[in-house]
Parts: sequence; structure tokens; C-alpha cells
Amino acid sequence: MPKIKYFKSIDKSISIVCGRGVSKKFPFHRHLSLSVGMVVSGSRTLTINKSKYVIAAGDIFIINSEEPHSISDSNDSGHDYIVLSIALEYLKKFYPQEKLHF
Repeated sequence: MPKIKYFKSIDKSISIVCGRGVSKKFPFHRHLSLSVGMVVSGSRTLTINKSKYVIAAGDIFIINSEEPHSISDSNDSGHDYIVLSIALEYLKKFYPQEKLHF
């Protein structure tokens, strides 16, 4: 059975999401945070804007704040992952540029 666990800092500026055996599709959406993730096992298809990437065990991915993205099936039935999300307002304390983009 798939499991997704969420951990957040007290001020909610930093969060970590850990997923095990996840095969759920996530339709196009956006976050107001920078997300840096790693696939621990399995694989999925990550679509950012119109570009598709198959992300597999050991791959690291970055999703910029407000960047439309979706996650869908690959050939695997499920995958394990971890994602660190940092709120844009928190990042601006250290990087005051108008727009952070990686």
C-alpha cells in the first residue's frame, strides 16, 4: 500500500515529503516553493511545462516556484521519492533577487 508522509517546519517555510510505492498521477499544478527531489526507487514521468523527463532511481530533479508540472506513470507500478520544498519567501531572505530560477 502506498504511503506519503509530510513533515513541515513550525513556520511552514520548509517541508519534506516522503513517498513509498506511489503510483498516483498528479495532474498539472504549481507550488509557491522551490522543490528539490530524488527518486529512491522505481521511475515516473515528470512533465515541466511541455518537456517530459523519465526520472528513475538516483535521479535528482528541481521544480522552480510557480512552474507548471505533472507526474504520471512510467513503466513501473510505483516509486519511492523524497522532496524538499523551500518557500519562496524564505529563500528571498538569502537571495533577494526578484525571481529565483534554477
